[in-house]
Amino acid sequence: MEEKEEKELDLKKIEEEAFSAIDELFSETPSEIDPRISRLEESILSLDWEFSDKDLSNLRKTIEELKGAYADKFSNILLAMMGSITKFLTISKELAPSDTLNILGKIAKTFKEINTTALPEREKRQKVRKVYTLFIQLRDKIPSIKKAVQAEEAKPPKPPEVAPEEVVPTETREIKPEVQAKERPLTEMPRVQPETPVASAATPVPEELTNRIETGFSMLKGLIQSLNDTLESKVEQTISPIQHLNAKISDFLKQIEEINAKFVIMETFKSEFDLLKEKITHLENIFIQQKEAVSERKVEPEPIEEKPQIKEAPPQPELKTEIPEESETKELPVSETWPYVLVFSLEEKLIALPLNNIANIYPVSPKKAKSLIQRDSILLKEFKSFWRKLSKNMKGELKNLKEKDLKNLEVPVLKLSWEQTEDTVYNTAVLLQYNGKYGILFLNKMIFEKPYLSETGNKIGEKEIEAEIETPKGMAYLINPAYLLKGE
Repeated sequence: MEEKEEKELDLKKIEEEAFSAIDELFSETPSEIDPRISRLEESILSLDWEFSDKDLSNLRKTIEELKGAYADKFSNILLAMMGSITKFLTISKELAPSDTLNILGKIAKTFKEINTTALPEREKRQKVRKVYTLFIQLRDKIPSIKKAVQAEEAKPPKPPEVAPEEVVPTETREIKPEVQAKERPLTEMPRVQPETPVASAATPVPEELTNRIETGFSMLKGLIQSLNDTLESKVEQTISPIQHLNAKISDFLKQIEEINAKFVIMETFKSEFDLLKEKITHLENIFIQQKEAVSERKVEPEPIEEKPQIKEAPPQPELKTEIPEESETKELPVSETWPYVLVFSLEEKLIALPLNNIANIYPVSPKKAKSLIQRDSILLKEFKSFWRKLSKNMKGELKNLKEKDLKNLEVPVLKLSWEQTEDTVYNTAVLLQYNGKYGILFLNKMIFEKPYLSETGNKIGEKEIEAEIETPKGMAYLINPAYLLKGE
């Protein structure tokens, strides 16, 4: 079973990479890197082991700006991890582990890759998991860092090294005569000896200096003790936010694990749903072929020449010549009149939309569609899903727009002239285009996956209904997008 699952996963990965390569071939050249991402890299490189407050503050501001610009799930996770590490560096600074900057740089590199290159969702998830593992390892080191901070602060303060050097003059009163006695035989000049009374004259001065040194040393000792108490209180105040932050991080990681489990379930469900959809489509095609074959069989018995006498009668040929003329006026050849269309269902009707006027098609849940159809206009980001981008399969002028521009594009909601009931089901949103105008039309499922070219039809020209054309499923209303978008 495990080998089968690995094979299925490999096939899925190959399929995603193939579609990604096709998208890259037919897409335009990538745009320049976001300057905020470049600023993020520069802020991380500017950090040294002193961790100045100014550099850390600039890094926090850059991360907050990126949070407002990149709202997808992977970017949010990476920005949250970088924000947590930045706060940790602000508190711990030089006590942070040696690999902290390395981990922060890898997270920033992953953020840049998933937002500047066209990667499949699977590869993005793998990259985020790698840096997430490094983030967990760094988080596990925080308790040991806390103990090191507490151990350093618990040590008693050492007396300043300057004090013993200052106390030395009090002992030199006994040592100096010996030193002078040793130096006298080394100097042959007797005139050098008068310099020794200077030392004897300085002997009463160290007594006053000693009192001052002792007073200063006691004051210094009290100052060190007060600083030690202040540091202990600040450490206690600092540890509690770190513990609170650690608890928040653990809760956040639990949420990420739950979301990851849901993604795995959704991915499995999607693969099964796609397989089921392919089977249903295959069965529908077989059914249509069988239906067409049956209709052809029904038509064949009619021209059986059981009435040869009718052909010999003179009045009947005249009637036969008149009937084709009427049929020619009512039913026109498609090559002269009707375009390629995609056929959808709506209640008990069939709706045909010209292929050239369809910019894109988005699946939507019936519940969400009923909510959106009540609005006058909506943003295209309402149709973005985890599995599909808005720009995928986009046609017309909109294919040149970036993903973030498509999200903020507001289009009107188009409605047909006849009223739909409350039980009407919508699960497809069609983005129509005409002369630079765009609108969303909600319909039911698509009948044929490929464009259809009708052979016959009747011109109507009433409101948005341009004509009634014939399809294998029955007669369908051909909609005129120009009429629907004329008031927009």
